[in-house]
Amino acid sequence: VANDCIMDEKTKTLLITGGNRGLGYAIIENLLEKKTKLKLIITSRNEEQGQEIYNSLCEKYPEEKEKEQLYYHQLDITNEESINEIIEYIKKNFKKIDYLINNAGVSSKGTEFSNEVFEYTFSVNVYGTINFTEKMISNNLINKQGKIILLGGKSGNILKLKNDNLINLFKTAKAADDLFKIADKFKEAI
Repeated sequence: VANDCIMDEKTKTLLITGGNRGLGYAIIENLLEKKTKLKLIITSRNEEQGQEIYNSLCEKYPEEKEKEQLYYHQLDITNEESINEIIEYIKKNFKKIDYLINNAGVSSKGTEFSNEVFEYTFSVNVYGTINFTEKMISNNLINKQGKIILLGGKSGNILKLKNDNLINLFKTAKAADDLFKIADKFKEAI
């Protein structure tokens, strides 16, 4: 997946949210195994877990660490202070990035879907991702030819919806504001 999107890697920088496990971790490890020249910034909400993954990758790929290709920074995309800290970190250490992979996401265990579950999942998977991406763009931190890649799970697939009205709303949505209105309707229906 990652190599299809990342063509010219000379001195380019990639930041991945939720890079400490799952698909995010697999992307980072795949790029390290392929010995790309990319600078890779791994982020995670949980600093302890993220630092552990970073340290284990540094042990496994010491050459990339030595070449200053591997970095870690804590990031909770639902927390403004955390977002501001990584923005300053990028400005100070990289100026800009070339690839932003929005991979951070959460899911709810169990079968009950309540307002709490909605708030929890949407705060990260929708609102946090949009807010973080908009802040990166408004702070001019993505190079002109840069790429923003959004990853999502299969549970967010429109094909899983059973309500035809809701399916049509998604299909006719033209902008983020339309999606926010749909999310509000969805929440009201819970």
